Amino acid sequence: MYIINKGNHYASGLHFWPHLGMEQLSYGVIFTRSCLYPQNNVDQKFDLNKLCGYTHGKIHDDSIRFAWVPSLKNNQEIELWLYCYSFGELTINYICNVKIDEPYELSILENRTKIYTDYTLIVSGYEIHTIKSELRVATPIVNWGRFCWPFIGGTEPAQHKTVIMMERLYDLS
Repeated sequence: MYIINKGNHYASGLHFWPHLGMEQLSYGVIFTRSCLYPQNNVDQKFDLNKLCGYTHGKIHDDSIRFAWVPSLKNNQEIELWLYCYSFGELTINYICNVKIDEPYELSILENRTKIYTDYTLIVSGYEIHTIKSELRVATPIVNWGRFCWPFIGGTEPAQHKTVIMMERLYDLS
């Protein structure tokens, strides 16, 4: 369980865990009603909340994460987004909506070659989104990094206490 108190961006507790190479990561997630809040910014993709994922090296250089925000169209759903940095360039894409208080399995699969990296995001067994990240020939592939944990906002902190039920199911390192 991750609790982000009002006015904060990060969940309470210590959430820094390094890794020495990731290829697959899976979490069980339930968004509670506390994840719903009124939107202050209509163009919400620029103030997405980050949920889970991992980095290869620095977070704003090379990382892949699920992001989320309350749906503007349905006040009982959460929008899931892809949030990916590749060589410092950010890609943000809508994935799908999920319901409040229902369990989901969120997975990231990675296929890295010498030319590109494919990331496939899976929501409860359904392949939802694949992104191909081109590699630059002169850039070495970094295999170390860290896991990424829940973070509220880009700019706006939590409007109230926010609780996300989340546990790591498995990973292949």
